Amino acid sequence: MFAVLSQGDDYARIDELVKIVNNHNEEAIEKGGIVIAMGMARYEHDDKPVEIDQLIRTLGELIYDAEEKMTGR
Repeated sequence: MFAVLSQGDDYARIDELVKIVNNHNEEAIEKGGIVIAMGMARYEHDDKPVEIDQLIRTLGELIYDAEEKMTGR
């Protein structure tokens, strides 16, 4: 598992970037290509502080859920 932190212009268009990956996945599933399991969480400055361990656990759960949806398990 790996994490990508987004800021600036990429953060401003994060929904578009997630949609690009989702569109890729739909095509990859149809054509037998490589599928990217991903989860996305936002941390805003106004949110209460989060320990990095908790953030990684949350993202891991989101990725696992995405994998289950893609594989139909």
